[in-house]
Amino acid sequence: MPHSRLHPLPRFSRFSLTLLLYGLLGASLERVSFAADLTASGSAPAVLFDDTDTAPNPDWTIIADQIGVDVIDSVNLRTPFAIRPGAPSASLLVRNNGNVGLGTFVPDQKLHLTYGSFTGGIRLEQDTSLGNAAQTWDLIGNNLNFFVQDVSAPQFTAPFVVTAGAPHFSLLLSSAGRVGLGTSTPQGNLHIFGAANKDIFNGMGPDLSAGPAFNFGYSGNSFGPGTGFFNVRGTNSGVNPSLRFATANVQRLIVTNAGRVGIGTLAPAQQLDVNGNIRANGSFISGATTLNVPDYVFEPDYQLMPLSELESYVAREKHLPDVPSAREIKEQGVNVSGLQMQLLKKVEELTLYMLKQEQTITEQGKMIQQLTARLATVERTRQK
Repeated sequence: MPHSRLHPLPRFSRFSLTLLLYGLLGASLERVSFAADLTASGSAPAVLFDDTDTAPNPDWTIIADQIGVDVIDSVNLRTPFAIRPGAPSASLLVRNNGNVGLGTFVPDQKLHLTYGSFTGGIRLEQDTSLGNAAQTWDLIGNNLNFFVQDVSAPQFTAPFVVTAGAPHFSLLLSSAGRVGLGTSTPQGNLHIFGAANKDIFNGMGPDLSAGPAFNFGYSGNSFGPGTGFFNVRGTNSGVNPSLRFATANVQRLIVTNAGRVGIGTLAPAQQLDVNGNIRANGSFISGATTLNVPDYVFEPDYQLMPLSELESYVAREKHLPDVPSAREIKEQGVNVSGLQMQLLKKVEELTLYMLKQEQTITEQGKMIQQLTARLATVERTRQK
C-alpha cells in the first residue's frame, strides 16, 4: 500500500473530534456507546482508536477505501492486517470453536484451506532483511500429489512428493527414530513391509527394472522384473530360511538353513554343491583328518595281487580293482578325494610291482653273469 497510508490521521477532522467528544463524555464510564450504526464517509474514510493512557501505547486506525481495508498501527507506522477489494467469500473465517478457514465457511481443522486452483498451497519465504540468503518453499496439495517445492531452485525441484492414493503407512517415522515403509511398527532402523503373497522388491540404482540396480527383499510367487536380486527368504518360503542371489531372473546361489551352499542348484546335497564346472587358479587342499592315505601299502604284511590275477581282473572288469567304473561314476558321481586316494594306492602298488620286477631283473642279471662265466670256463677247457 502507499506509504502515505501509514501516517497518523489529522487530529482535527470532524469525525475525529466527534470520536474525541464521545471519548470525553464516556471517560468516566471507560466506554463509548452509539445509538445508531457508525458511518464514516469521505475519500479515505477512517476510524481512529486513540489510547489516552500515559503509557506509550499504539493508536490504531482503520481505513477503508478503494485500495482496501487496512488496520494500521498509527504510532509504529505498520499495517498488520489488510483486505483488498475483490477478495473472495470466506477468504478468512474463524469459527466459534477456534478453527480458521481460508476459502471455506466450515473449517474442519484448526487451519483449513480450500482452493480451486491446481497450484494452490502454502508459501514459506525467508527474505534478506536479517542478512540471511533468500529462500522460498511451497507446500502444495492437489488432485495428483502432495509435495514440497523448492521455489528458489533454478529449475522445478520437488524433494518430497506423496502421490494421491498412496497406501496406509507408506512412510512412518516412529518415536524411536525407526523408519517404516508399509508398516506402523518398524522393528529395525529401516523396516520395509510387504504381503507374503506378493513380489516385494526394493532396491538401489537408477533403474530397478532395466538396471543397473541392486535389488533386495522377499520374492513371492515370481521373480519380478529386476535384472537380479539379493534375497533373504523368510521362515515360510522354500528352504527356510535361506539366503539367495539371482541374476537375469534366475537364482544362481543359495545358502540353506543347514549351511549348505548351492551354486547352480537350489537343493545342495553337500556343504558345497556345484552344478557346473569349477576352475581354480590356486591349490585345492583337502583336510587330512578325513583321508585314508594308503601308506599301508608299504607295510611288510601287505599282500599285492599277483600280476596274473590282476591281468584276469582287468580283462574281465575293464577297470582297476578298488577304482569305480565309468558306469558307476556316471550314475553316482565320484568322490574326488576318495578317488585320489585310490589312485595313490594304485601308484604305490605299481611302485611295489616295479621294485619286485627290478629285484627279479637284478637276480636274473647275476644268474646270467654266473652262467656266462661258467660257459667261458667250459670253452677254455675244450680248447686245451
